[in-house]
Amino acid sequence: MAALLLDNMLHRAYWGKSNRATITVTAGSEAEGHPFVNMLDHNAGTSFKIGSGAQATITMQLAITGSESTNGFAVYGHNLTPSQGFTIEYDNEVAGTDFSGYNADPYTSNVYLPDETGKAFGVLFDSTLTTKYLKISTLNWTTDSYVSILSLGRWLQQGIELTAPFTPPFSAVSENMIKRNNNGNPLLNSVRSAPTKLSLNLAPFEYDDINATLSGYGTTINGSSELTPKLAQYVSYFCSRFPFFVMHDVGVSGDDNATLIDKREEVYFATIDRTMSQPKYNTPTTLNWRIPAIGYVK
Repeated sequence: MAALLLDNMLHRAYWGKSNRATITVTAGSEAEGHPFVNMLDHNAGTSFKIGSGAQATITMQLAITGSESTNGFAVYGHNLTPSQGFTIEYDNEVAGTDFSGYNADPYTSNVYLPDETGKAFGVLFDSTLTTKYLKISTLNWTTDSYVSILSLGRWLQQGIELTAPFTPPFSAVSENMIKRNNNGNPLLNSVRSAPTKLSLNLAPFEYDDINATLSGYGTTINGSSELTPKLAQYVSYFCSRFPFFVMHDVGVSGDDNATLIDKREEVYFATIDRTMSQPKYNTPTTLNWRIPAIGYVK
């Protein structure tokens, strides 16, 4: 079973509203030109950095009225090492003063560290928690450490089962760029990361499955509050408008904690490749849905 992180509640709470969420730096500082909100703008060309050797702590009012349901997050575009990362805490109280950690199994603490490759990584909690305030703290960052994109929300698993062919995000794709000087002599090759063209082939649906409501996935679509959007409506709306994350394997019952964490860290940061497709009948009773996307690992 796979999962998609489509609705970045951090982006929606700050960049997506005229009445923006309140963000406060309560410890440390932001580097000039690299504020915390850069992580929330869906732009890989901007980043958040700390302003000094002191670690930064930021609180954010995720929901101005009511609360949001969250079950994980994902990160893309970073240079963090395995000893650097985040601590993320939440509070559902009005005052935002009683924070506790996301300690849901398989994680035994609220500290989240990347691997050593600099790839995008994702975290899926086994529990869905109601969240009003967030407290995000850097862990062992230096002034050179950065993160470009942080997305937090609800990983969608209902109806999301990828079928072959599919290229897992095991490593970043690189391409060699052969350059020559003015005399035509080859220069040293430069290597750059390249995206991967993806076909997100979802397992065949019955009509009732693809038209099923998503209980708890409350959001605003086209200015209207859709407390129970349809599966096809929800996926089509967010995939066609915003970048999203793809977790190709959430693990299965019986996997130990280390295996679950290892599987769930493998993610793509993706955008739609030109045009968002629609589900199509493959037989008189089943529909196929192939979503063309461009995936980025680092």
